[in-house]
Amino acid sequence: MKVGAPEIPPSNLTKEQQRAMLTGIGTFLRKTSIDELPQIFNIFVGQMSVIGPRPAAARNEDDIVNERDKYFPNPNSLRPGLSGYAQTHGRNHEVKQKAKLDAHYAKNVSLGLDAKIFFLTIRKLFLFEGS
Repeated sequence: MKVGAPEIPPSNLTKEQQRAMLTGIGTFLRKTSIDELPQIFNIFVGQMSVIGPRPAAARNEDDIVNERDKYFPNPNSLRPGLSGYAQTHGRNHEVKQKAKLDAHYAKNVSLGLDAKIFFLTIRKLFLFEGS
């Protein structure tokens, strides 16, 4: 991020605003999703799973947590994941749409759905989709 970038969720910004805030290396990290690699540590220590709803950023995404509760009783009780159903359907959803996709996942958790999300995530990574 560039110095002075606002501390608001990227989902609240237009694509042009997001691009303007990133440095050249930041653009590369986001496009290749390398910036997500440190979360693998959280998977190993049991704080996250590979597949599940993406965790909300602690200081600026309370709106997604509250919105998720409107669509499914306690979807925030699921262990957050490195990738999720909402992420396989695009990266820059409105909060309401992201919450609906997370609720769909919460209602339909299964090994089959997790496998589908896993392979869609791999596909998006190699095709650089959704960046």
